[in-house]
Amino acid sequence: FENAKSLPLENFRQFPRMMQELPESERAKPIVMFCTGGVRCEKAMPYLQELGFKEIYQLHGGILKYFEECGGAHYQGECFVFDDRIAIDPNLQPTGAKLCIACQAPVTLAEQTATNFALTQHCQDCVSLH
Repeated sequence: FENAKSLPLENFRQFPRMMQELPESERAKPIVMFCTGGVRCEKAMPYLQELGFKEIYQLHGGILKYFEECGGAHYQGECFVFDDRIAIDPNLQPTGAKLCIACQAPVTLAEQTATNFALTQHCQDCVSLH
């Protein structure tokens, strides 16, 4: 979303530790959470309240419901989904992203044109590991 700050999470298991490590000054600021379908946000909200966060909001139904109701208003980029579409745009259409066979990270159409991308071997981010 425009002007959003995000945590450098690679998976949801990292969320509790990262939230605990946020400075006290950040806990006074409003937080708006969103996830694909809303389930993780439902789990995260009570946890954040326990940590002392005061003003917490979430997109009910997740980003997919937001797309249904608002389209792409204020949203930038693609949304990773947990099915064979890999990523969708705000019109809920597949973007053409692929999963890297080596690291399982999504690879956008633009990234697929990189000279060091090999669909059956590695993406440009994990090529140095192989």
